[in-house]
Amino acid sequence: MVRGDSMEPFLFNRDMAMVDMSKTAIRDGVVYAIMYGDEPLVKQVFKKPDGSLVLHSYNAKYPDKDIPLLQMEYVQIIGEVIYRSGSGFAAN
Repeated sequence: MVRGDSMEPFLFNRDMAMVDMSKTAIRDGVVYAIMYGDEPLVKQVFKKPDGSLVLHSYNAKYPDKDIPLLQMEYVQIIGEVIYRSGSGFAAN
């Protein structure tokens, strides 16, 4: 279950997301469930030429998060988000 509004309008608070845990090789621009340290996230992931990552939220009020090479050991790709289900806007 999605928590928060950082991926609106793609994913809304309380939407359900199906994650294919066999798809962990990063493809540029694809949405993944990831762990960054002890924080679970669902983000669009972009690869930089040097191997570092950018975690992008669809909601413009959240800035991109750069993950430098020195912090890549704290990133675990859980899997690709392959399906989402919900009713759109969710009241808090």
